[in-house]
Amino acid sequence: MTAITIEYQMGCGGRDIARMLAEQLGFSYVDREIVKGVARELHVEEGTADQHDERVSGLLERAITMLWAAGELTGGAVSAENTLAMMDDTLYHQVTCQVITAAARRSEVVIVGHGASFALAGWEDVMHVGLYAPLERRAATIMGRMHVDRAEAQRRIAQRDLDRARYMKQFYQANWREADHYHLMIDTSLFVPERVVDLIVQAWRTVRRPITMLYS
Repeated sequence: MTAITIEYQMGCGGRDIARMLAEQLGFSYVDREIVKGVARELHVEEGTADQHDERVSGLLERAITMLWAAGELTGGAVSAENTLAMMDDTLYHQVTCQVITAAARRSEVVIVGHGASFALAGWEDVMHVGLYAPLERRAATIMGRMHVDRAEAQRRIAQRDLDRARYMKQFYQANWREADHYHLMIDTSLFVPERVVDLIVQAWRTVRRPITMLYS
């Protein structure tokens, strides 16, 4: 089994870099397949699963789930839109880990996001990479990509960062931004994407198998 996981901050170019990395190494690129796999296993719409990805339900959603499970909510069949509120966070997380594990076992894959670095922590032949960039650079990227103003771009980034931080804290008891979780971390604002890819490839070929943490 051979895999590289990529965790990235919103707006730092993580997905584009991961695609280029997979192409250069001849690896499969795995991202949306995680959401699709979870949706298939839980028998929900892909959009519903996507909303739950790397996200912990808020207090209102938890309350609705508890009331529904206790039989105190009635009113007909459950719609696809309401499925998200009724989906158990722990179950979703467990299925996500199963799908990630299955992808990693296929060998020669780059798995992007979805907490894969944490789901596969400690696995041999897996290198974990963290990508980040300054907030202003990230906001500028989101402004151009989503055609929003700076305030809205920063709001979306802050919400995504918060969602991911809460998810990693709840299920992995970890701060996903800490360097200890990765073999390699790169500030993508310092290099063009092609150079970032080259750095990851160089690290991958240097570390080899079995991978040992560079800080050990």
